[in-house]
Amino acid sequence: MADAEAIKVAVRVRPLNGRERGRGDTAVVGIGQAGDVQVEIPNDKQPRCFAFDFGYGPDADQQRVHEDLGESLITNVVDGYNSCLFAYGQTGAGKSWSVTGDVRSPQQRGLLPRICEGLFARLGATDGLEESTIVCTYLEIYNEKMRDLLTPSSSTLEVRKHPALGIIVPGLAESVVTGFEGVEKLLELGNSLRTVSSTAMNAESSRSHAVFTLTVKQSLADKRQRQAQLHIVDLAGSERQKKTEARDGLRETPT
Repeated sequence: MADAEAIKVAVRVRPLNGRERGRGDTAVVGIGQAGDVQVEIPNDKQPRCFAFDFGYGPDADQQRVHEDLGESLITNVVDGYNSCLFAYGQTGAGKSWSVTGDVRSPQQRGLLPRICEGLFARLGATDGLEESTIVCTYLEIYNEKMRDLLTPSSSTLEVRKHPALGIIVPGLAESVVTGFEGVEKLLELGNSLRTVSSTAMNAESSRSHAVFTLTVKQSLADKRQRQAQLHIVDLAGSERQKKTEARDGLRETPT
């Protein structure tokens, strides 16, 4: 795209939670008519405004976020360009909701499942494509240690630099998926193994970084090969431990 930027930044404002509503709190951050983020400051007559590429208020639905952000990532990967999406913010801000949401609900799915679903549809409709393969990995980084979220009993992994392949993680499980149902199963498995714990701000807070990677390999009719990766990163809460009363995470495994 001629008007594409290498980096785009979007801000999504969450609604007040039950604890805040119970205290009678009011929102001081909102989205203006121009899409800018407006922050009310005590003793200031006018809110301070900050411009980003995209701004979403509490009423913005998952589909709108996907149309602005997810669709461009699908286009990049299909065209052979590596891409990455980071979700950053305080615990309870809605990072995991924006990234994953409710996978089983077509209306409440987040960016990751919508991107996967759209990616299969786009590849199926691509002219001049003879064959395509999508490989998924799901990695957790917690307390400076890495674990495979697709292998329940996996040991700690390490990053290595390969002379030809670049940065790699030996031993990280790779799963080939042929449809959205396969991605759905991987997400359910990985999320059930992710490190979570309760904080003063969130009953079930993700205490680790999670990296879901899609590697798309394409064989074109003119015999060319095309490969690109999409990394979707759900970061741990960016807050002070004293404020959230967060303690060491407890890994929840399926019973």
